[in-house]
Amino acid sequence: MTSWIIIIGGLILIILLIIGVVVSSNSERSIVEQRLSHYLDDDKKSEERDPQRSVITDWVTKRVEKTSIGD
Repeated sequence: MTSWIIIIGGLILIILLIIGVVVSSNSERSIVEQRLSHYLDDDKKSEERDPQRSVITDWVTKRVEKTSIGD
């Protein structure tokens, strides 16, 4: 009788372990996707700023070319 209790308890523990691994991997995947979407959104914002940055960069480059620092 006690051996049946140990076998049933072991099976329940194995099932709970499998469920825990599945739930853990799914939650980790969603966290990674949230982080990636955060960085991908930042890339889109930086692409929108590129024309403004290029104007400033061109202006600074023209000013520095005339100095000895630009050499």
